[in-house]
Amino acid sequence: HIEPLAIAVNVCQGASTQANQVSLIFAKLFHHYTAMLQSNSIQHTPVRAIIESIRKCWAKVDHEPFILAVTLNPFLRCHLFLPSLSIMALCTMVKQLYACMFELELPTGLSSRFYEYVNSSGEVFGNGDWEEKSLMEISPVQVPLICQYFVILTHPQYLDSLAASQNEPLVKLALLLLSFVCNSAGTKRFFSIMGSVKTKSRSRLSISKLEKVSTVK
Repeated sequence: HIEPLAIAVNVCQGASTQANQVSLIFAKLFHHYTAMLQSNSIQHTPVRAIIESIRKCWAKVDHEPFILAVTLNPFLRCHLFLPSLSIMALCTMVKQLYACMFELELPTGLSSRFYEYVNSSGEVFGNGDWEEKSLMEISPVQVPLICQYFVILTHPQYLDSLAASQNEPLVKLALLLLSFVCNSAGTKRFFSIMGSVKTKSRSRLSISKLEKVSTVK
């Protein structure tokens, strides 16, 4: 019973845990313990309490950012969702979240862009069946737009060369959703590192230099 929970804690408390990883962990735990409960003849089992705890934890979060984090991961998209979650519902989430996060009017054609992304069609998001290994074998500039933000997140050194792709509304939203850390562990580690770097006896960095270091980290 404990091993899946230990793995989940290890992943979710990482220094760079993404929202799509948290969503997948919740789904994995729920399916694992549900299958265990169905195969267990004992009715009074701790598995029931674990499933109920998973339900409560998921009920407390804002579902839209976590669902869209999975959707806007180019290697996952909508393949993991039940048919009951329609593309139209996901598109509505995209528009609501974009307006909320950027506090801007919705860009023209955002809906059509999203449908092209989901269906791997159109000039921008065509040829969407890419594997992570294949991306590393070609120049980052030649990576299709559907995967460019993945390269930016995993290889920040290519940020400038792929700057043009960040003007695409879906890319902006994906970069924001997949860049924030979903726990306090990353922040605590960061402040611990800064506390070791910026001391009176060990560093003479100015505040502006320290801000630049924190931005890079």
